[in-house]
Amino acid sequence: MELIFNGKKGTLYLNNKKISLTEIQARIMWILVRHQGKSVPRETIIREIWNDDLRGGEQLLNTHLSYLRKKIGDHDHRLIVSIRGNKGEGGFILLRETAPAYL
Repeated sequence: MELIFNGKKGTLYLNNKKISLTEIQARIMWILVRHQGKSVPRETIIREIWNDDLRGGEQLLNTHLSYLRKKIGDHDHRLIVSIRGNKGEGGFILLRETAPAYL
């Protein structure tokens, strides 16, 4: 699987085919790409995307990540790994070995 992500344009290509992302999905991918191989706390992602408005943020984040994973075929969560923790303490890692190249 070859993934290429252009952070400036918010575009993602899977095996040379453009994958349509919503603005939120592109922002999530950009955050994860910037921190490849490192755990990004849920709260960090929520604050960056929804500007400190945490009401319902975890549910919204889970929903957008679910759709993003479906679009890139990450059904077994080997690309975007969930890190478990107490409420608000968990996070996500975009694994370096499988992470998209980015422009």
